[in-house]
Amino acid sequence: MKKRWYERMERMAESFRLPIDAAVGALRIEILSGCEVLVENHRGLLDFDDNMICIGAAHHLVKINGSKLKIIAMDQSQLRVSGKISSVELS
Repeated sequence: MKKRWYERMERMAESFRLPIDAAVGALRIEILSGCEVLVENHRGLLDFDDNMICIGAAHHLVKINGSKLKIIAMDQSQLRVSGKISSVELS
């Protein structure tokens, strides 16, 4: 059942010339030069302090470690973090 849904979404994305991750709402993480992280399609902020930010995703947990971490932007689908990023963990 899940496979057929994914295949339909994949065909729809191809017909509209969209990236498949955008069509299915897949988690996307961008790390920009070690000082900024963008998380797309998140499910909310779970925990945070100056050294760690924990973000929920559909089937994953994203943990950003570093120092002087700040949430600089957040909406329903995107979360942007700045600071000195030492690691990004996906579990």
